[in-house]
Amino acid sequence: MSFQLEADPLAATSSTTHRVTHHLEAIMAVTVETAAVFRGGGRRWFTLRAACAAEARALLNKHCDCDYCEDDIGRYELPCRLHHPDRYPRIMKRLTQGLMRRYRASQP
Repeated sequence: MSFQLEADPLAATSSTTHRVTHHLEAIMAVTVETAAVFRGGGRRWFTLRAACAAEARALLNKHCDCDYCEDDIGRYELPCRLHHPDRYPRIMKRLTQGLMRRYRASQP
């Protein structure tokens, strides 16, 4: 798929231009198709898992009570029990799977 231009592009003959245009039409076939889109966490997602994870993240952030403290050195984050690094991945996994189960059960 390499394009070769002549030394002077304005001097290209109509047959050369036609060949390049024809080649571009062959490789750039843009089509429109319909896809299922899931909404979760205020956005659109292409997969159910991503939408459920975004919704789980939004639920956790709604009930978050994280804090921070500042001293002479800088600012330190003090995570709440929901955002604690040891618990957060497990909570996210369980919430995501639960939301996926709830969505699939609601579908006919």
